[in-house]
Amino acid sequence: MYVEHDDGTVNGPFSGSSYPDSKNNTDNSTSHNTLNEGEHLYNNESGHKGGTKQGLNVVNESNVREAPGTDPNGSSVTMTVVNFHKGASDNGNYGSRGSAGCLTISPTDAASFFDNFDWSGANGKTGTSSGTIVVRRGESDQQKQEEFNL
Repeated sequence: MYVEHDDGTVNGPFSGSSYPDSKNNTDNSTSHNTLNEGEHLYNNESGHKGGTKQGLNVVNESNVREAPGTDPNGSSVTMTVVNFHKGASDNGNYGSRGSAGCLTISPTDAASFFDNFDWSGANGKTGTSSGTIVVRRGESDQQKQEEFNL
């Protein structure tokens, strides 16, 4: 994961995942919806877990918390209340992401990742940041570094 600021500064990489939790340690499929690849708008007006934790909120063009996703059967769905939040743990097991469809950042990288955004709202868990999240899967680290000219 990388954060590109308006001035062109790029911070990262940060470890994270764009996939929800898998069913278990041996079955990598999921019972949750998965956010589609592509560009998604975000803000942090609501935070995560009802504003009790820092989180970026995926929104549509109308600033509504809806986003295109795919259900476990491969059908297109509209996902609601998708966040980008800190993962549950660094245990490396199927539940470590703590995601039922959200994007997650590794707990070890969460503080430095979230330092890139404004958290001047309620209890430092919400703010005024907004922008675009780009989800791309299956690229090598080299491809990612070339894209950001690192």
